[in-house]
Amino acid sequence: MGRERADEAHAALPPRTVAARRITVPPGPSAPETRASRLAVSWRRHDPRGSAPLDEGDLAPCCRCNKIAPSQATISGHETMDRLDAMAVFVAVVETGSLAAAGRKLGHSPATVTRAVAMLEERLGERLLHRSTRALRLTERGEHQVAVYRSILAELAEADGSDAAGDRITGRIALTAPELFGRSVLMPVVETFLDEHPDVSLRMLLLNRVVSLVEEGVDVAVRLAPLPASGMIAVRLGEMRRLVCAAPDYLAHAGIPPDPGALQHHRCIGTEDGAAREQWHFIDRTSARERRLSMAVQPRIALNGAGAAIDAAIRGQGVCRAMAYQAVEHIEAGRLTALLCDFEPEPLPIHLVFHAIPRRNAALRAFVDHATPRLRAAVRNVSDRTARAAGASSDVRSG
Repeated sequence: MGRERADEAHAALPPRTVAARRITVPPGPSAPETRASRLAVSWRRHDPRGSAPLDEGDLAPCCRCNKIAPSQATISGHETMDRLDAMAVFVAVVETGSLAAAGRKLGHSPATVTRAVAMLEERLGERLLHRSTRALRLTERGEHQVAVYRSILAELAEADGSDAAGDRITGRIALTAPELFGRSVLMPVVETFLDEHPDVSLRMLLLNRVVSLVEEGVDVAVRLAPLPASGMIAVRLGEMRRLVCAAPDYLAHAGIPPDPGALQHHRCIGTEDGAAREQWHFIDRTSARERRLSMAVQPRIALNGAGAAIDAAIRGQGVCRAMAYQAVEHIEAGRLTALLCDFEPEPLPIHLVFHAIPRRNAALRAFVDHATPRLRAAVRNVSDRTARAAGASSDVRSG
């Protein structure tokens, strides 16, 4: 009798609430067969079981939200979690740095988070995380999979949004850059992009350190340094000069250093926090053959940011190093003077760096297309202004 009632109750449920192997939806213009087909193709591309790709039968309406999702896989006992949820949990673990923090962010218990990660590892047959009492670290396979999972989740989110948005570009982009470059060069580009795409949101990390795109959930980064070999895509934006500067008032009583060796007799402002000595690099171009020079400088003041070092130099506290984009405005205004231009080290390359853009991540693709020509123009502008301002400083010193 109980079994008959259960069968009757199950049969009475609307088709959309049955998480079955076959998609059953009422006919009409909103039927999601087309979306299911697209998602099935995406899952075939990303599914790690090359011998068992998903097909549309693996996609079923979710009983909570009626969105298309892979059919559920049992984690433990009666508790189930679909692989999409497990992927979202794993990405949250990587972004927050701990299982407990991921659970708090998503509203899951620590046990649920642990089981979700374990389910993914069991499916792949490999560890995704190195676990210790102090921290979690991604394995090599984990670095690959978190990029895959982010791509899948982004494509599914955009597929959901595309039906309502039509041709509008929607989504969320995470971006990182050095602090002062971000404020002075990148922000105007970001603002024009957001004005053109009101349905896109953006998270921006302005930090004076190298940010891991994988571990910190960043889509695109501005790098001012030679790039190591990697699987990422790098779009060159130009190059940036590295300068040595001091205030005219300081130079009036301390004198102008004629060569890098003379810095030993000057007050130098360091930017390597906690370092008793810093290596300042130069290239000697005064002879027929260029020579690389490395001067051991003992800073009078050591600061942990270029902005603070420049401010101290403007107030007459000594000689500082600065990137051209950081100092050009102050050189133009006469607050700083460029020094040792004949000994400048080679300029640093600037790149826009990102992983391969998923086909459906229209927001990220639109940002790269928007930012690349504008950032190139901005970098060229800084280079031209620096050449004029540094040349004018040289003329004043020689006069």
